[in-house]
Amino acid sequence: MNWKFWEKNNEDFKGFEPVVVPSSTLFRWALYDLGIENPNRFAEAAGFTPISEEVESMEVQESAKRLAAIAPYKSFISMMIHVTAEILTETSSTLFGSQLLEATGISQDEQVEILFDMYAHIASATLLPALSAALDLGIIVNPGAFTTDKDSNDIF
Repeated sequence: MNWKFWEKNNEDFKGFEPVVVPSSTLFRWALYDLGIENPNRFAEAAGFTPISEEVESMEVQESAKRLAAIAPYKSFISMMIHVTAEILTETSSTLFGSQLLEATGISQDEQVEILFDMYAHIASATLLPALSAALDLGIIVNPGAFTTDKDSNDIF
């Protein structure tokens, strides 16, 4: 499956040019941008061709560039991950109460903490590759965002 995006035509700004991106590319970018250990395992499970060692080295370098491009948004991304995790944790607690992890003997407070951490990981796994790919494809243009965080190179 290929995905078609439209990007602004930089030459005349009168229209948009289609950009076709194979699913395998977006999937591979997500694996590397998330720092997934042994990405070939996941690529093969999804039906994609394994990545050679030479290509893997290139993918690691390209991922570093994509992640550097979203570093200015670190504070915003962190906030959205936190908000999403809070909403999902509250929703889960409301729907399931203390039944969720009750059988394991985990306290209510620990359950909430576990759920929050799980949902934060899910939100992070969604937001990071989505933003890095969108910036790389030119779907989102970085106008020069900044963060006050001193460690902006240490993304998450």
